[in-house]
Amino acid sequence: MSTTLATEAGRPALVLAGSGEALRTAAQALASANTALADSGTVTGMTSMVPAAAGPEQTLAGLGANGVRLAGYGTQEAYLGVSQSQFGGPVSALKLHLRGTHTAIPTGGQAALSVYWNDYLLSSQTLDGDTFDLTAAVPAGQLQSRNGLKLRLTALPAGGDCSGPAGLLPMELTVDTTGSTLTGERGHSVTAGFARFPQVLGASLPVAFDDGAAAQENTLNAAALVAALQHDAADLLDVHLTDADSLLASSDAGLLVGATPATAEKVSAPLRLAGFRTVAARDIEYGVGTTAPYAVLEAFEHNGRNLLLLGGWAPDAPAEAQSAASGSSDPVALQSRLASFVQQQEGGWSELSRNLLVTQTSGNPVLLESGAITPQAEVTDGYRPLALWLAAAAAALLLAVGARIWLRRRHRRKARAFADAKEQARASDPVGN
Repeated sequence: MSTTLATEAGRPALVLAGSGEALRTAAQALASANTALADSGTVTGMTSMVPAAAGPEQTLAGLGANGVRLAGYGTQEAYLGVSQSQFGGPVSALKLHLRGTHTAIPTGGQAALSVYWNDYLLSSQTLDGDTFDLTAAVPAGQLQSRNGLKLRLTALPAGGDCSGPAGLLPMELTVDTTGSTLTGERGHSVTAGFARFPQVLGASLPVAFDDGAAAQENTLNAAALVAALQHDAADLLDVHLTDADSLLASSDAGLLVGATPATAEKVSAPLRLAGFRTVAARDIEYGVGTTAPYAVLEAFEHNGRNLLLLGGWAPDAPAEAQSAASGSSDPVALQSRLASFVQQQEGGWSELSRNLLVTQTSGNPVLLESGAITPQAEVTDGYRPLALWLAAAAAALLLAVGARIWLRRRHRRKARAFADAKEQARASDPVGN
């Protein structure tokens, strides 16, 4: 193991070099709160265990609000950032229970506490007495991957003059951050895509390398993407390497780098690693996906779990790997550029939206929705057997309905002929013999 200081993308970076479990343990140790005690070039006893995933109920103190105090007349506000990863996994609904104390409202004065979630008014309560206690549910449509809880105190003294005369009683409100909670229900509140990460990972991030790039390129690309995910994750992720087959056979969310066209086909990726066109030509630079190679980072749901897939394509490249080309525009180099772009975003992983990030021939990669891609032959070919089965089933159904109608008509003709014959027999024998 070795540790050096370097510069990456114009910023200072601490570089750990090593292999295997020793490197993984050293990286975990750097995440320990005990690093502040390291005062020499060599230290021991800093091994850090990955903490267990947080539960669906969190106090405001546990979410980072150690103390919330609003004081003064007029309008006072406090803000708390809340991400789904702080609940140890995705949540489909949240309920807020907020309580605390406040100073007595002077005679003739007014005060109200309003609670906002992503600038949506959740609840508003007129203050009286000396305590407050409110419960509010966050609507499903207002729950994002990263959210903001805002408390607003609006207070007016008697007469409405907020500057007030000398001796005006102060107004103050304090939130009980250990007794106030946010409780989530497990599930998804956002559609499949980049916004589901990192919360769908919980505390574990399996990483698999495919054959679409060499091991060295896959390692560097995976490291860049893991760093971006860890930046947005509330807790330390337990990153571990697995093989592509094991990852795809499991039910765990994870990251697959260096994907081949065959793998993208196997997991029904929204953009297969093949040529493509967008519905609107302005969505992407001319030639990308037709005459120019590209790399893509995809976030999607497969068999009930969420995957991140990094891969690339070039015209007339071999379907097995597409990694033999050299130069800055081959699929492997484009994958590296794409991973570095994600890592260098100032806003971190939250800068990504939709479910596709595609490189262009020049300039920055572009975010696309899979619905903006015209159906690829690789996708429509997969539905062809199903279409044939449906057509055969429809033909069999029509045949059965037609046979039933023919049999009913035949039965009616026979019944009518029998009735006519009986009537004729009665007419020819009036005596009734």
